Amino acid sequence: MLGLSLDVDDRPFTVIGVMPPEFHFPARDSQLWLPISANRYWSEQPSPDNVHSRGFFMRWNLVARLRPGATVAMAQSEFIDWDRRLAAQDKNWNMGLRVKVRPVSIEVGERARLSLWFLFGAVAMVLLIACANVANLLLARGAARTKEMSVRLALGASQTRIVQQILTESVVLVSLAGLASLLLAGSMIRLLVRWGPSDLPRLAEAGLDLPVMAFAFAAALITAILFGAAPAMHAAGSDPNKGLRSGGERGVSASDSKAGALLVIAEFALAIVLAASAGLLLRSLWQAESVDLGYQPGRVLTMRLQYPSTISNSQRIASFDQLRERLQSIPGVESVGGIGNLFELAAPPNNSLRAVEGEPAETNTNRPLTWTTVSGDFFQAMGIPLLAGRLFSKRDSAASNLVAVIDQSMAKRYWDGRDPIGLRFKGQDRRRAGDEWITVIGVVRDARRQGVEREPTPHVFLWHQQSEATSDWVVRSSVLPESLIAGVREAVREVEPRAVINAVAPMEALLDSQIAERKFQTWLPALFAALALGLAAVGIFGVMSHAAERRTHEIGIRMALGADRLRVVRLIMRRGLGLASAGLSAGIALAIGVTRLISSLLFGVSPADPVSFTFASALLLAVAALATWIPAWRASGVDPLIALRKD
Repeated sequence: MLGLSLDVDDRPFTVIGVMPPEFHFPARDSQLWLPISANRYWSEQPSPDNVHSRGFFMRWNLVARLRPGATVAMAQSEFIDWDRRLAAQDKNWNMGLRVKVRPVSIEVGERARLSLWFLFGAVAMVLLIACANVANLLLARGAARTKEMSVRLALGASQTRIVQQILTESVVLVSLAGLASLLLAGSMIRLLVRWGPSDLPRLAEAGLDLPVMAFAFAAALITAILFGAAPAMHAAGSDPNKGLRSGGERGVSASDSKAGALLVIAEFALAIVLAASAGLLLRSLWQAESVDLGYQPGRVLTMRLQYPSTISNSQRIASFDQLRERLQSIPGVESVGGIGNLFELAAPPNNSLRAVEGEPAETNTNRPLTWTTVSGDFFQAMGIPLLAGRLFSKRDSAASNLVAVIDQSMAKRYWDGRDPIGLRFKGQDRRRAGDEWITVIGVVRDARRQGVEREPTPHVFLWHQQSEATSDWVVRSSVLPESLIAGVREAVREVEPRAVINAVAPMEALLDSQIAERKFQTWLPALFAALALGLAAVGIFGVMSHAAERRTHEIGIRMALGADRLRVVRLIMRRGLGLASAGLSAGIALAIGVTRLISSLLFGVSPADPVSFTFASALLLAVAALATWIPAWRASGVDPLIALRKD
C-alpha cells in the first residue's frame, strides 16, 4: 500500500502510512486520513459582514494529549487565555464562540459508559443471587450431613479440619463451574459482539483475555470462600452429641431455617431490582419505537451524494434537477427530494435570528435553531404535512426574494398565536448578497430530525435555488425501497458519474440504527433479569422443598387428624409467599434508588413508573407461587402412615 496513489476529490494523494485495524478515530467508520489543508474549507475566509459565519470556525476540532500531571481544567484555563488574546487582535476571531476542552472519553459516549456500568451491576446482582442459592444448598447439604460431621467430631476431628473439608468441597465445586462458564462465555461474547450495535465504543474489542479470565476465576474463588464459610463454621461448631442423638434426619436448627429464609428474601430483593429496571428499559424501548416522528418513514429510500470540490454550487444544483427528473422516471417512484443533512444527530447549533420584523431584538441568542436547505419535493417525500401557506416552487428562483418554510416550533417561538405567513426575519444569508429579509411562505409539522429520542428543535428550511446544493436524498416509492437501489445507482452514474454514492438504505433502517444502542442496553438487562428470576425461583423452590421434607412428620400428623390436601398446600405456600413478599418489599425501595441512577437511560417513562414496578412485582410473585406450589403439592400427597413412621 505504501506509495500507492489514490484519487480523492479529483486530487491525487500518496499513501504514506497504514494505521492498525483497531484504530477508529474520530469515528468508527474512519478509514482514510488526509492533511487538514486538503479540506476545501481550510482556505476559505469568513465574511465579516455575516455574524453567522461562525459556522466556519465550528468546523475544526483540535486533538491534543495532556502532559503528565496536567488536567482538563488546566488545559481549559490555558485555552481560554489563548482564545482571549486572539480575540483582542481580531474581532472576527471565533465569532464569539468559546473554546471548550473535553476528554475524549466523553466524546465516545457518556450514555454508553453508564449502560455498561449498569450491565456490570446487573451481572453482580445475578452473581449474588446465585451465591445465595449455593449458600442455601450448602446449608441443606450440611443439615443432611449432620450425623457424618458429628461422627467426625466425636472421633477427634478438629473444627479447623471440618471447616477445611467443607471449604475445599465448595472451592472444587465452584472451580469446576467456573471453568465450564468460561467455555460458555467465549461463545456468548462472540454473540454479543455480533448482535451488539456497531457504534458502541470498543465493543468489537471485547473478548476473553488473561485479565478477564483471572478476574472471573478470582470472583469464583472469593464467592466460594465467602458463601461456603458460614455453613462450614456452623457444621464445625455443632454439638456432636446432639447430632448423634438426632440420627441426622431432622437436624436442622432454627438458625439454619432463619438463614435460609433470609437468603431467599435477599434473592427476591435483588431480583425485583433487575426486573423493575428491565421493565423500565423495555417500556422506554417501546416508547422510542412508537414515538410520533412527524413524518412517514415507510417506503422511503435514502442516499447521500458527494461531489468533487471542483464542481461548483450552481453545477451541483443543475445536476440535482437533472437527476431528480431521472429518478422520477423510475417505476414505483412517487416523489424525490433533497436536504443538506437528513439526520443531524449532534447537538443542535444556536443559530438565532438577527432580527424579526416588527419585534424587538432577541435577548436570548443562545437557543437551538437549525437552518438547513431542501430541494425538490422534500416534504412530500418525507411525508411531512404542510400546516399553513405553501411549499417551495419554481417561482422561488435565485433572483427572487429570499423565502423560507418554518416548522411549528419556529412559529411558536417567534410568532406564538399569530399567523407567520408573509412575515419576515433576518438570519443566515446564504447568498451573501447583503443583509436581506427572509419571508415565511409556509409552516410544516415538527419532525424529529435530531434523533428519535430528541424533541424537535425549531427549523428554518431554505430553498436550494437561493442557498446551496443538497447532499442527502429521499425517494418515496410505492414499492419496497430495497428494490429501487440498483435503478437509483444506475441513474446517478448516468447523470453525474463523478459523484460518490454513500449510505444507500431504507429510512426505516436508519431509524433502527438510531435506537440500536437502546435495544442493546434493553435486551441484555432483560436477559439478566430473566436469569435472576429463574435463580430466585430455584432458590425458593429448594428452600420450600427442604422445609416440606423436614415437616413430613408434622404433615402426617395434620392429615391423620383430618386436614385435607388443600389446607396443607396453603400452609406451605403461605410460608413461601411470605418470604417472597418480604423480599419484594425490601427490594422495591432499593429498586427505586437504582432506577433513579439510570434515569438518563430511560425515555418517555419515569424512574418510579408504577406500571413497571407493579408488573415486575406481580411477575415475581407468580413465579414464587409456582415454585412454592410444586413442593407443597408434592408434600400434601404423602401417605400419613408413611409420614408418621419417618422419624
